[in-house]
Amino acid sequence: MFDEPTGVVSYVPDKVARKAMFDKMDINGNGKLRLGEIQRAVAQIYPGEDLNRATLQAYRAADHNGDGLIGRREFRMLLEYLVFY
Repeated sequence: MFDEPTGVVSYVPDKVARKAMFDKMDINGNGKLRLGEIQRAVAQIYPGEDLNRATLQAYRAADHNGDGLIGRREFRMLLEYLVFY
């Protein structure tokens, strides 16, 4: 469903790198990312930057099933939206 189309330029890491990123961000190991886990990771990647609003917007946009969590299938879109916002 969220696989990368061929021939399209993407600003997100490939599938293997995304899996590693997701696993590192999933601190409690439940297979879902909470907003706090995502905000913590973004703050580590961009220290000193106030990206809470952009992170929140990306989080809400990527939560396709509305459960308040980002699953593996939604993670690629989260990364795309982080670039967008």
